[in-house]
Formats: sequence, C-alpha cells, structure tokens
Amino acid sequence: MQVVRVVQEELHPLVVHGLTRARLSGEGVPRQTALLGFGPVAEGHLATVAEQYEHAVKLPDGVGEMLVIGHLLDADGEELEEIVLDGRTGRVALADLESRFLEARPLATDLDTLLRMAGAVEELGSGVGEFGGRFAGQYGPEAVTRLTEALREVADADGDYWTIAVLIRPLVRIAGPGDGLRLQLPEGLLDDEFGAESGAELGAESGVRPGAGSGAGSGTGGVARFADADLPAALTHEPTRRFLRDVGLPVDGGMFTLDDDRPARTLAEVYAHQGKDLLPDGSDRLICLGYLVEDIDLVVDGATGLILGRNVEDAGLRPVNADVSTLAFTLWLLRRARAVDAEHKVTDESYAVLAATMREVLAEVDPVACGHAAGGSRGDDGWRYWPEAFDDEAGGAL
Repeated sequence: MQVVRVVQEELHPLVVHGLTRARLSGEGVPRQTALLGFGPVAEGHLATVAEQYEHAVKLPDGVGEMLVIGHLLDADGEELEEIVLDGRTGRVALADLESRFLEARPLATDLDTLLRMAGAVEELGSGVGEFGGRFAGQYGPEAVTRLTEALREVADADGDYWTIAVLIRPLVRIAGPGDGLRLQLPEGLLDDEFGAESGAELGAESGVRPGAGSGAGSGTGGVARFADADLPAALTHEPTRRFLRDVGLPVDGGMFTLDDDRPARTLAEVYAHQGKDLLPDGSDRLICLGYLVEDIDLVVDGATGLILGRNVEDAGLRPVNADVSTLAFTLWLLRRARAVDAEHKVTDESYAVLAATMREVLAEVDPVACGHAAGGSRGDDGWRYWPEAFDDEAGGAL
C-alpha cells in the first residue's frame, strides 16, 4: 500500500491541529483505501475549498476555509465527493462541491480515526492485519453480527459512508468456503430471506418444491427446490444438482425470476424454434434457470456449474456468477442492501458508494461475477451483469 505525505514546511498554514499535522507530514496516509483516495496529499500540497473551487452561490460558513485532502471513490476509482479537513479542529467531513449539496457532513472526529476505520474495512477484505486476523476464518450469521459490532465501535460519526461500511461490508462473511461450490450458505439463509407460502403453488405446478421458510422475505415468492428427477440429465455437475435439490433458489430474487413455467430445460429445448446458428455452442448442456432483468436468460453449464447469461437481443453468452452458490449469495446480498436503504435512505445521496461497496463485496466471494476479461464464449465482450446492475442508479437495482 502506497503511503503519501506532505512535507511539514509545505503544509497549508490553516493546518494548525497538532495531531493532524503530525499525521500528514509524518506517518502519512494511504494513497487509496476503502473507497477513500488522498490525491491532494499525494500531490504534495493542500488547498482550501475557497481556493480550489469557484461557485455561483455563497459557500456555507466555515466550508470555504476547509482543506480538500481527498475524495470518495467509486469502484472504478472515479472521484465522487470531496473529503475536507478542518485544519483547526482536525475534524474530517464530506462535501459534494460540484453540486448543490455544499454542506459539510461529518465523517470522523479526526484523520487518525478515519484511517483506523478505513484500515479495519480493508483488513476485513484482505484477512491481514490486526482486525483481519481477529476475524480470520469466521463465517455465518454470528460472525456477521460480531463484525458489524466491531466496525460500529471503530466508527465515531454518523453518515452514509459509515452506515454502508458497517451494515454491508460484514455480509461478505455470511457464507464460508463450499464443497464443490465456492460457498457453503448457512442452513435456512434463503428461506429466512425469501420464504413465503406462495411458493407452494409453484411446486404444485412445475415439479419444484418450495422452501419452508416464512421469515423476512414473506410475500416475495418463496424458495424453490428441484426434485432430482426433474433435473435434466445434461446437468452432470453434482454439486450444482445437490444445491438445487437441497438449498434451492428464490422464485423472485429482485433482479432474477425463476422460470416457473417449465424450469430446468436446456437452452436448446427452450429455443428449439430458432435456427441452430442463433444458439451458442453446447446449448444442449446449458440449463435454463430463469431470467434476469434486461431480457437475459440465466443458464447453468451442466458440465461445469458456471452461471451464464444469454442476452435475448444479441444471443451473446457471458458469465454472470461462478456457480449457483454465489448466484444465491448475490440475490441475498441485493435484498440486504435494499433493506438497509429502506431503513437508512443511503441511496438518496450516496448511491455510488453503496454500488461500489456491493461490487467489492461480491468480487471478494465471486471474482467471476465482477471480472471484465472477455473471451470464452461467443458474444462475451467482457460486460458483466452485476457490476453494471449495481452501478445503474436510474435502473434502481439498489
């Protein structure tokens, strides 16, 4: 991790807070960490808001004299809101200086506290350092609760950035390593989130049996499990068969809808009326599970368990998730993010921060879902469904 600092003689004269001066000129700050970037520090000089920005409206009292020390970043490293510093008190805040939201919103009581929290978030993802080592190898609902409480103890200010970090980041630990699949979901996770009585009708009509849960997801369509006899012979990947039989998938996963007409048909069967030249190679081993928003058939490769999306318009076939376990995790994560937003309204001003956090959490458990390397199948241009869906604020995924 690159550390940047400002030579003490070049510190702005408004930085009179002793601990802040010592941090900026001594130990320094990371060039980038936990969606925080400190470009102005890396450039070796700091400027006040008034010196750096010209506005058609009058700046709120006190904001003009604050120093711009960095930016919130999105998942691609693009700069969002400014991180500003009160040089007299050491307090750190956020201000969207390119828009009408000019009020500085508290981020941390001082720079050391901000970096301590950001470091904990980074260690949670990497598994290194004091915080990472403290929770290494811990998975499941209880681990998520402990991580949430630990992050909340480090944070010393309210605000969307901390709310998102505290409530979303720990969700990466809900599931541990799987056997034959990337993840082992906790028993009942999907039932608790998506379970509903309406799933019984689905099972009666289509040969899949509903999950028994009736918790937080009540009324959303239930969890459907497949009878082994109803899964096609083309699905030879045993861990996938086992997951569909024993764990299942949500009938309505928000961005995903299970095919409740005749699920688990091969792509060749579904599109038998089309010419073979419009179907990808191996369409007789690609089993349709359902549909993603944007007219995309969601299929599983019967031999490998890879989850792919077939765009109806261009017939392109692109990876979506590594396997059914990470698909289920993604749908669960999406529901949790929407619940956080319903309670805390973080998307009102911080949609990009939530989207970037979602991308980082998903990438940690499923690199396939967030990787942009093209190739491997016809029509794969590197476009990936979930990162694009998360980033699409107009589409309302989150």
